Amino acid sequence: PNAQFRGTTTDIVNNSYFVTGSQAVLNMIESMHTRDLGTQSSQLLSLQPELANFPPRMLIHSVIPAISKLCIHAPNLWVYALPLHAELSALLTQDKYVYFAGPYLAQGLNNLEAPNDTLQVFLSSVQFISRYFGSDFFQANVTTLFCNALEKPNLYLQNLALEKLSEQYVYTLFST
Repeated sequence: PNAQFRGTTTDIVNNSYFVTGSQAVLNMIESMHTRDLGTQSSQLLSLQPELANFPPRMLIHSVIPAISKLCIHAPNLWVYALPLHAELSALLTQDKYVYFAGPYLAQGLNNLEAPNDTLQVFLSSVQFISRYFGSDFFQANVTTLFCNALEKPNLYLQNLALEKLSEQYVYTLFST
């Protein structure tokens, strides 16, 4: 090899392989934590059509942890990430999705300091959570969500929580 034609680190990083396609999306996901909240929310919104391009192992080991950890540190972002979780659950087997995403969702559900918008999106996703995670997970984690929503001084959240609590599938999960 001729040293005169060897690329620099900058040449390699700026190579089209790294700035286009799935690799560029993965780089964006992995660097999202360095951005401001507005940029993070915009990037999460643009991510859904890109998820199908990733193999399951990348979704499990890179995408789910990066997105979820971002939301753990900035709970407002669950509003944008929960629709991504619905997409991720469709791209993975149920067992793998539950195993890898469950601990992150549990942290989000049990966050007593969650803002109202986050509680609202979790309450709106209760049926999705019940469909994938089963009664043990539901009882351990969604109970906190309901209590948190009912204790907030927000009439809309309280009504939404009561509405969800009155649905048959919720009653069934709590009674098993």
